[in-house]
Amino acid sequence: MKLPREAGRHDDMGFEPNDVWLGSAGEELQIEAMRQWFLDRYEDPVMETPWDSESKSYVFVWGGPYDQTTLSKSDSLAWSITQSWRN
Repeated sequence: MKLPREAGRHDDMGFEPNDVWLGSAGEELQIEAMRQWFLDRYEDPVMETPWDSESKSYVFVWGGPYDQTTLSKSDSLAWSITQSWRN
């Protein structure tokens, strides 16, 4: 789904939603905005994280894995929202 221009801006940190727009957008657009925000900041470990075949686990050389208690306030909000999508 393509978001309208007023949904936010894309910069070197990725998509940053416009809070005013987000508050008035419909649920589908809000979900798409959060999805874009999340995917611009996080990725599946299989994409870039080294795998240790001996221990059968990923080697998080750039930090992580993260849980909600270690995230900033904005990241924690994203985590909560994405967790609620799974339920």
